[in-house]
Amino acid sequence: MLKKKLESIALFAALDEDELEALAAISEIKTYQEGSLVFSEGDTGKDIYFLVSGVVSIRKKISSGFKTLAVLRDGDLFGEMSFFENAPRSADAFAPMECDILSIKGEAFEAFLSDKPRKSFSILMKMLAISSSRLRNMDRYFTTLYQTARIMATCASLAELAEKILPELINSLPVSAAALYTRSLYENEYNLIAAIPAMEDVSISGDTPFILRLASGEAFCDDNVKDVPGMRFFAPIAGEDGLAGFIALASEKDPALEDRILVGTICNMINPVIINLRTKQEDLMKSRLKEQKWQL
Repeated sequence: MLKKKLESIALFAALDEDELEALAAISEIKTYQEGSLVFSEGDTGKDIYFLVSGVVSIRKKISSGFKTLAVLRDGDLFGEMSFFENAPRSADAFAPMECDILSIKGEAFEAFLSDKPRKSFSILMKMLAISSSRLRNMDRYFTTLYQTARIMATCASLAELAEKILPELINSLPVSAAALYTRSLYENEYNLIAAIPAMEDVSISGDTPFILRLASGEAFCDDNVKDVPGMRFFAPIAGEDGLAGFIALASEKDPALEDRILVGTICNMINPVIINLRTKQEDLMKSRLKEQKWQL
């Protein structure tokens, strides 16, 4: 079974039968139960891993809990950075569901590669390409969050917030359009704050099935939402008293899990900004009313 699994991994496509047998001798497949850790941030070790089945999330501990950095799928390589750098693990590898993982002993893998200089070069270059791609995605993720945080800190209105954040999303994600809706202060409806490109400004009742689905707190894809034509992906902005708003995105296909995580994180960041801007708006309205009464 180990040899067959190794044969199916593109990284080892150039290995012959004997080499695959030798690699299988330093490998194992282990089942991890839901909620278990493959390794923890700070652990030492150079073993590399391939996800055989299930899901693994790469996450880091933060003050409010954990931040998911990547979600791995069948066949994905992980743990390679510690193999290259001979450094402690930089994040947790967490199993949110039962999964099977193939691991290769790090030091034995180094010895295996040293005996095959030509083939090892190809394997190492492929591993570096995987790491490089992952780092580029991480850079995009944190750059977008940083830019979004800067925008949120300087906006004076919801309109300004939307007009600056929506282009950031379009530039960072494989989407062609974006819109921000927020709940009305006075009616049970959701109003369009801004859209790129511009779209018809129509309020959406809070009782529609589409809004009720968003209120469950889960983002989803749907091509047939008539209330927001042309959009495909919808991410809720959760408030303390229910759905505060949502972001709608247009894309040709369903967003990758990493992109869903990015949009979800931005939605979590937006809610306190909405509250703050609306509080300022209400205070301004009260101040103007007082001035009018004083003038009368």
